[in-house]
Amino acid sequence: PTSKYLIGGDYKLGRNVRYSAGIDQVLSPRVRTNVLFNNMHLQQQPRGRNRNAPVDGIRPDASFANDIESITDTEIRRQEVHVNATISLVAPSPVVAQARFNWRRINLNAGYSWIRARNNAAGPFDVSPSGNPENDWGPGPQDSPYRIQILMTSTQLRNLTANLTYSTNAGAPYNWTTGYDDNLDGLLKPSHLLLRHGKVIRK
Repeated sequence: PTSKYLIGGDYKLGRNVRYSAGIDQVLSPRVRTNVLFNNMHLQQQPRGRNRNAPVDGIRPDASFANDIESITDTEIRRQEVHVNATISLVAPSPVVAQARFNWRRINLNAGYSWIRARNNAAGPFDVSPSGNPENDWGPGPQDSPYRIQILMTSTQLRNLTANLTYSTNAGAPYNWTTGYDDNLDGLLKPSHLLLRHGKVIRK
């Protein structure tokens, strides 16, 4: 039998509530820094509900396999912290710019981001492996404990600009499937473990 996918009759548009706070401070003619905090709450997010899940191995409607209805009762909760700093080894001035070579004509721009995202659904037609979304909270979109970038710009030699960039970030979570339909919901997508750097972060 084929599967059926449909939009639920009470399907709602997503609702996004965001609060932000930031500060930008010039510490000296050569140093500037800023900090930004974001708190986001995305509500009425879609997930799948199987209306024809097997009961004791038998589907209520034998004419279909899975009957997946997309409903909107899940969430994404996300907090972000972004820190940036700009440092110049010499204060800009016409005299400094005129010299053919000046080793202090270097600018550094450094940034650090921390993002904690949590959700309890994987997508509009993904069915909860536990049967209850409240048991399915785990890392959400772009969740990352650190992202770091450093950019060095050199104008030490007049009329020549050179850039050097360093960036690093935490690995993204990934699924490790068991290969079996452990929760007996009749779906091709089995229950799984969610990992980052080989450590289980959600069952």
